Amino acid sequence: MLPVTTKGQDGPLIIMLHWLGGSARTWTDVIEACASRGLVCAALDLPGFGHSSALDASKATSFTVATSVEAIIATIQALRSGSREPWVLVGHSMGGKFATIVARAALDGTQGLEDLRGLILFSPSPSGPEPMDESVRGKNIESLGHSTLDAQEDRTRAETFVDTNTGKLPLVDAVRTRAVDDLLRMNRSAFVDWFTTGSREDWADRVGVIPLPALILAGTAESALGPDAQREHTLRHLPQAKLTAMEGAGHLSPLERPAELADRIVEFVKEIGIPLRRPDAELASSTRALIDSSLTSSQTRAVMNQRLADDSLPEPSILTPDELLTLRAAAARIIPGCPFDLAARVHRWLAQPAHDGWRHASLPPDTEAWQRGPRSLDSSSLHKYGVGFSALDVSRQDEILSKARDGKLGKDLLTVLHLGEGSGSFTAAEMSDWFGDLHAELTRIYMADPRTMDRIGFTGFADEGGFTSIRLNEKELFEQEVSEQ
Repeated sequence: MLPVTTKGQDGPLIIMLHWLGGSARTWTDVIEACASRGLVCAALDLPGFGHSSALDASKATSFTVATSVEAIIATIQALRSGSREPWVLVGHSMGGKFATIVARAALDGTQGLEDLRGLILFSPSPSGPEPMDESVRGKNIESLGHSTLDAQEDRTRAETFVDTNTGKLPLVDAVRTRAVDDLLRMNRSAFVDWFTTGSREDWADRVGVIPLPALILAGTAESALGPDAQREHTLRHLPQAKLTAMEGAGHLSPLERPAELADRIVEFVKEIGIPLRRPDAELASSTRALIDSSLTSSQTRAVMNQRLADDSLPEPSILTPDELLTLRAAAARIIPGCPFDLAARVHRWLAQPAHDGWRHASLPPDTEAWQRGPRSLDSSSLHKYGVGFSALDVSRQDEILSKARDGKLGKDLLTVLHLGEGSGSFTAAEMSDWFGDLHAELTRIYMADPRTMDRIGFTGFADEGGFTSIRLNEKELFEQEVSEQ
């Protein structure tokens, strides 16, 4: 069994296979975000990499595709241990090629791989020979196929390899260091074997057509395995796949954009019909009992239960997936740590036939305003950084949101941070007004949820018996009993 890093307690299982030179640590930030939203993630150290490199160092090992896939399947069988629960397979780069071969084995009835529901592939190496310039292949083997016996020179070469595979936005320093360290501890024979044989192996006929829902993502800033290569080499195996081009991303999207990738993984799992429940979204038993008690009126109880049920309602189609992705990233910065999906709540509110009837006079009707707001955030981010808002690290997201709030972000402020000539972009004044609406709506939805009331110790919804203790810090008897539970 390969070494595995797991995260998450309860939910559908997501198996993750990393890129050439990476390890289970490639997924560190992705699995952290996924686990917080109700997934159980298992990231494998593939043969020759991560902790597996130490296991293989003492023996002569041939790192072929077949031997790697065999080890992956054995590990998945052990992890699932006879489970009949649905699971999803995720592969990045080299791990993407392995993932399609494992998926074929699952569809062919291999024991322990039952109930595979879908594939998510990030810049996958194709089932057939990988399209790679021979000069690039030789350069990589020469650079990292052996140690120079000079530690600093080895690190410099690893840094160059990571930077070359990164898109328009540099990696966060700690993430870059982690990726470089992974390269330095790999079994270099595994690295060479991939370039000389593994990437050239043709499994296309054996993989055939995989009739599973699939999501393929590839960065526009990578060369060999970008969106065009995926259309040519990968889509033909996956007729139910959706291909998404990630503007400005390079080859290392799990390292470059972990929050965005986690969001896309979660949404894919929900779209294929696997239910999720966030581990921090449970209502405290004392608050649940108070809502259900005679102290809470039937009208209030119905409203509170509806707010809790909103998490399981179907997603409307008012916002595009990209607009919703941006809105979710903004919500996470304005109200961090919220135990439910604020962006989804706003989306469902927009789908209602009647809204609150109030808005800034400068703004268009609610639906149009909430479409243009996320697009404007994306436009500003693309103009300054070459990537969308959701791809930015939190400090850059905060910078853009602060400018939006302060009226310093808009298509009329060309010398500050302009949105270019994109149609539908807000002016600076409109953007400031919309940010005010964004902040107010997120706050309203957050504070109105029973889980927030429980978090701050508010029991005022229990309105049936009336309140008699009205002085500061005085509590009704039932409030004292709730606080003691």
